[in-house]
Amino acid sequence: MITKIKITTEENTALEKLHYEVNARKSLLSYIITMMPKDNSYFKQYHEEYLELYKQYEKLKLNISQKYVIPAFMDKAVTWELDFDTCELIITELT
Repeated sequence: MITKIKITTEENTALEKLHYEVNARKSLLSYIITMMPKDNSYFKQYHEEYLELYKQYEKLKLNISQKYVIPAFMDKAVTWELDFDTCELIITELT
């Protein structure tokens, strides 16, 4: 069964921004690793940025899960994803 739950525009925008920032840093790190020595200053800079953004991203995902998913599905096994265009959590119950 699939359920959709609206979240606030602010939460949606914040998670979408972090999602793209994390993925951008990941792509830069992959490029740097393949094209430059690993111990260069670019790698260190982008790796630090990536770690900080990733922590923020995961923390916001956890907050959204605790606010919307856990109360609605208590002890059920679910997965969820956010549709950035509609501000909807798409929650799938696992059987």
